[in-house]
Amino acid sequence: MTNSIKKRIVVCCDGTWQDGLIVKERWKYTNILKLSRALNHVDVRGEVPVPQIVFYQNGIGSSPNFYSEYVQGATGSSLGEKIQEAYAFVAQNYSPGDEIFLFGFSRGAYTARMVAMLIGVIGMLDKTNMDHFGEIFVTCQKLGRTTDAAEIARLKAQLESWNSPASDGKGRTKLASNTSIK
Repeated sequence: MTNSIKKRIVVCCDGTWQDGLIVKERWKYTNILKLSRALNHVDVRGEVPVPQIVFYQNGIGSSPNFYSEYVQGATGSSLGEKIQEAYAFVAQNYSPGDEIFLFGFSRGAYTARMVAMLIGVIGMLDKTNMDHFGEIFVTCQKLGRTTDAAEIARLKAQLESWNSPASDGKGRTKLASNTSIK
C-alpha cells in the first residue's frame, strides 16, 4: 500500500456551444461550470481531508470562430479531442487509490461516459503511452460496432497490450467479455 494521500479527481464536461469561462453574467453560468466552481480544493468533511483536483472542459463548438461554432458544434467533429483531453487530465493526475468523478451535460455527458469506459477497458495510460491514445480509442470504437466474432477477437487482442496487468501504466483492468462500447 502506498503512503501517498488519496485525492479526488473531478472532471466536468460542458455541453455543445457552452463555455462558462467566457460568460460574464453569472446567471448564464451552466450547471457544469457551477459544479466545478462549487468544489473546494480540499474536502474537509471527513476524518481525513481529501485534496480535490477539478477540471472544467468547455463544450464542443464553443470557440468563438466560424469553424468551431458551426462545423464542430453541428457535427461533433471534435468529440474525440474532448475525450482525449479529459482522459489525459485524469491519467496525468491519477495515482492508484484515487477517486475519479466524471460529470457532463449533453455531449459533455457522452465525453464523461467514454472516459469512464476507457478507464474500464485500458486503465490509466502513463505519460509515454498517451502517444497511443488515438489508436486505442479507434480500436475501442470498432470493438463496439462489430458483431463479427473474429473481428472482436482481433480487436481485443490489439487492446491486450494496454489492459493486461503486466502492461505499463496505472490501475489496469481486464477487458470484460461482455464489454459494449457504443
